[in-house]
Amino acid sequence: FMAATPMIKLFLSVFSTMLTVREMSPFREEFYLLDNRREGLITLGGFYNGLMCAPSVVSGDVDLYAAYDAIAVSMNHRHAGGILYREYITATMLGVIRFDDSRIKVCFDLLDIDNQGHLTAESLRKALGDDLQEIEYLNVVSEGDRNNNGRVTYDDFFHRWKAFENEYLLRTCLEVDSGAALSTSTVT
Repeated sequence: FMAATPMIKLFLSVFSTMLTVREMSPFREEFYLLDNRREGLITLGGFYNGLMCAPSVVSGDVDLYAAYDAIAVSMNHRHAGGILYREYITATMLGVIRFDDSRIKVCFDLLDIDNQGHLTAESLRKALGDDLQEIEYLNVVSEGDRNNNGRVTYDDFFHRWKAFENEYLLRTCLEVDSGAALSTSTVT
C-alpha cells in the first residue's frame, strides 16, 4: 500500500466499501488486535507494539513508522491520532481480496455518479465530497488520463489498476524469492 499512487489508493478506498461482511472478517480480527485501547483507532503505539514481532519487521524489511504514515494519511482523511478501521482494510486488503473485472467496473461506476462514462476532477468531487483538496482530485485524474484530456475512461481506469496489480504481484514475488534465497543461504 505504501507504493500505491493516489488513484490506486482512491480505488482501494472505494473498493473497501464494497466488501462483504465475510470478506472483512479477517481484517476485523487483525484490527482488534492492534486497537489496544478499543477506541476503533489504531494508534502509532498500538501499531508498533502489535507488529514488532512480524517477520518483515524483525528482518528490517519494513519501516513501521513509514508504513503507519502511509496508512494513516491515505487519501488525506484529515484526522489525527491513528488509523481508522476502513483505512486499515483499505491498506491491508491487497493480496487478500480478489479484484475481478466485474468488481473493478462496479467501483468505476460508483465514482461515475453522472453516468458520463468517464471521471473528471469535478465528478470525483461530486462522488466523494470535499474529502480531498482540488489538487488531489486533479492528481488522481492526471494519473489515469492516458489521452491527456482531463478524463479517465473505464478503459483508462482498468488499465491503471491492472498495471498496478502487475507491479504489486511482481514486487511480492521478488520479496518472496529474496526471502527464500535468504533463508536457503542461512541454512547452508
